[in-house]
Amino acid sequence: MKEVTDLFLREETLNKFLISHELLNRKLIDVLSFDAHLFEKLSFTNSIEFVEFAKKLVSYFVIDHKYFSINHLPKTCEYLVKLSQINQKDKVLVALVEKLTALALSSSSLPTTPSLPSTPSLPSSVVINQQAQLQQLQQQQLQQLQQQQAALMAAGVQGANAGGNGNGPANNNSSNSNNNNGAGLPFDAINWGDLNIDQHTEENSSTILNLWYTLSSGNVSNSLQLMHDFQSQLRSFFGKDVPAAFFAHATRLAVSKYFERVAVDPKLPSRYSTIEQLAKMIGFIVNQGDVAASSAGSLTTLGENEVDKHKIQQLRNALFGIVSVIFLDHDQRAGDFNQRPYHRLFVQLFTELLYDRKTTDHDWQVLLLIAKTLLTLSPLKVPAFAFAWLELASHRLFMPKLLSWSKDSDGQTFYHLILVQLLKFLEPYLRNSELIEPIKLLYMGTLRVLLVLLHDFSDFLCDFHFAFCDVIPISCIQMRNLILSAFPRNMRLPDPFTPNLKVDVLPEIKETPNIRIDITAALKPIHTDLDLFLHNRIQIIPDLLQRLLLPPAEALAAGTRYNVSLINALVLYTG
Repeated sequence: MKEVTDLFLREETLNKFLISHELLNRKLIDVLSFDAHLFEKLSFTNSIEFVEFAKKLVSYFVIDHKYFSINHLPKTCEYLVKLSQINQKDKVLVALVEKLTALALSSSSLPTTPSLPSTPSLPSSVVINQQAQLQQLQQQQLQQLQQQQAALMAAGVQGANAGGNGNGPANNNSSNSNNNNGAGLPFDAINWGDLNIDQHTEENSSTILNLWYTLSSGNVSNSLQLMHDFQSQLRSFFGKDVPAAFFAHATRLAVSKYFERVAVDPKLPSRYSTIEQLAKMIGFIVNQGDVAASSAGSLTTLGENEVDKHKIQQLRNALFGIVSVIFLDHDQRAGDFNQRPYHRLFVQLFTELLYDRKTTDHDWQVLLLIAKTLLTLSPLKVPAFAFAWLELASHRLFMPKLLSWSKDSDGQTFYHLILVQLLKFLEPYLRNSELIEPIKLLYMGTLRVLLVLLHDFSDFLCDFHFAFCDVIPISCIQMRNLILSAFPRNMRLPDPFTPNLKVDVLPEIKETPNIRIDITAALKPIHTDLDLFLHNRIQIIPDLLQRLLLPPAEALAAGTRYNVSLINALVLYTG
């Protein structure tokens, strides 16, 4: 069935419709299986051609001729409804969804073709409130996507080899930390206007880049003079701070050069040379933070803190420029997005900024800034970057240093947010068992990261186990058990084969576990009434069961009627 569907879905839009019309009319294919495969194509490609085909199909078979009911094409209809909330400029799509809603409201049980199996109807409350509630549910997603100028539908991974196909549904429920140590994402409100440069600035940037590439080639005899010229040009053109627009322009040029070389020979050894030179230039600018404060002849004396602040600002500008290019490239190339050059750029930056150095407060700020950058580039926002993102998040120069920083626990807080973003991205696939090949690879990579954490940072999994299990589907027993099997490093587990072992009399059972999650935030809808009940033990919370349910639109998106986070928090809070 899947092979037949895939075969004719490769045709042009008109041919798709004609072939599907014949096959469905003659009952040669099962309509529910056809709906499932069409939904997979819509979700995993985000192709305008498939959207137009789906609109034409639903309009003809469901609305105009009523050959089928909404129940026969439930996934396709649901996709079009959600798409209309995101792309309200498509008047044809909006009108089609309005007709679907009116059709659903006109009869709770639409006529079905006798030979086709019927499926359970959606609850009428979902149909009645779907437009208003889905719009409210997706309002935050729309705002983020508009700010990032990346009009992306919730999408899946774009290929197991950094450029293949494969997208899927993803809910954009990103987590932001609100502690006082700058936990907010650095690029969550990107102002794209800051990255526009005029022709004069572009020419100056190209001059500086050519000078650096000549210097870093290693084939020049007067390297000291060229280094001095490079620093002078930076000060002359940009003054104290090198702007993000320069780094964005440099990233575009380096990536373009990469694609030119790959087009000639995909395995050309020097295909990454401009990427690596760009990373070395950024490392030089960041590590030589006093250059901008220097004059032509001598360095201005600055305090160590001022120099470190300037270095961090330079790195922030550089990462801002790189992130902006990734977002724009991801938006423009869509299914052809290639994550390899950006992955290589970040790996080289890790080497330049973090390799073989004594850990200082400055390094801690660098780690935090990289962590914030990874949160900004999470798979929920840039799905085609997911494989490179996971490798960067678990890199040996980043993850161990961030988790083992002794002066502050914010490193573990940030890394817990990174893992939560990954698990939220995987959740719809794991919940629906839609483990296509790219998702399988990403899932296996996630398990390997968790195994490393279990072995080397078990305390981290213990402290944040509640947050992780909150976003892992109940069906993922292996992943949940892996996290829940963690125990503190200073605790010695008893031998389970000890005769007459009684767990309830062990001294460790009396120790309160360390949970670094504020569960009262999840309990907000019932917190006051719950405390009152636990104090008086007189009257149970009124309508408790009803208050543990999600609104219809959120239930549709989450795939369950129940507010899992609230129920988990309630169980943990009451003990």
